Amino acid sequence: MKFNKVLFIALYTLSTMAIADSPRLNLPLYGKGEVSGESRSSNLNFRENIHDSLVKSGRVALTFDDGPGKYTAKLVDILDQYNVKATFFILKKNVRTKSRRDLVIRMIQNGHIIASHTVNHANSNKLEKPVFEKEVRDSLQFVLDLYAEAGVDPYFFFRFPYAAHGLREDYHHFDSMRDVSLELLGDNCLFYSFWDQDTVDWAVGSNSKRFAITQAELESNLLAQFKPNQQLTTTEMNDQGRMYVKREVISEALKGGVVLMHDIKPKTVDSVRVFLEAHQNFKDDNPDQALEFVTLAEVQEYFLPRGNQCIANSHEEVLLD
Repeated sequence: MKFNKVLFIALYTLSTMAIADSPRLNLPLYGKGEVSGESRSSNLNFRENIHDSLVKSGRVALTFDDGPGKYTAKLVDILDQYNVKATFFILKKNVRTKSRRDLVIRMIQNGHIIASHTVNHANSNKLEKPVFEKEVRDSLQFVLDLYAEAGVDPYFFFRFPYAAHGLREDYHHFDSMRDVSLELLGDNCLFYSFWDQDTVDWAVGSNSKRFAITQAELESNLLAQFKPNQQLTTTEMNDQGRMYVKREVISEALKGGVVLMHDIKPKTVDSVRVFLEAHQNFKDDNPDQALEFVTLAEVQEYFLPRGNQCIANSHEEVLLD
């Protein structure tokens, strides 16, 4: 993951448009339900929690982007060993072989959620409207086909590569996504999903002196979900618009949120094993304080009201305070 000004502007835009409100907006028509006001944070890790129902709840949703890759099967085995279900935002281009497709089918059947991260991981702000809509349409249809093959009702989640969106002057990505959802699903079913904690796993082993982190720091970021007095490593912007790594010890455990990782990174897979093993030991000694691992479909912000055409993540609508 390379940093550039386009990415920063997109993330800053996200902090004003998405963080200030909830993902429950569920692809509003642009110009309706817009969020105004100043950004609450320029922190690239969105430490202002956007999933209000998870704040200090003890409920954690592990999410993985950019796969499947050659380390994904190992990661899935680790998750299954600890009976942890996760949400995977996959790239269609990475499911070209039968073995990869069989892996994804197994993931669905084992209770993990498969979601769209587009076909090619293109920066959405650089795509003309027809190209962007084709990326969404093709990737969403591919996910629907995978669920059909697995014999499981589908879920409808989408994550922008690089979190880049909303900078086009000729169209808005939310409008296009809503139109594609209506075309393929007959209703406004597609949720855009971001995160509350970026583990910065993409920077492990980076050659950059400005924002490289170690595997130990990645592990500490994960352990901070249930252990107090952990070092939390994040990325932020300085006054000159340059990203830098910030390290601080937090006195309280995070205890909740949507966590961003990448299953194409071998150190991520190793760190997840360390995290889940440590949590299991913690749970054995402190069952009342253990985390509950959930998929995005179990997060209140992504519940859909009954009566629409969507299937798996339809619930009685619950309004957040």
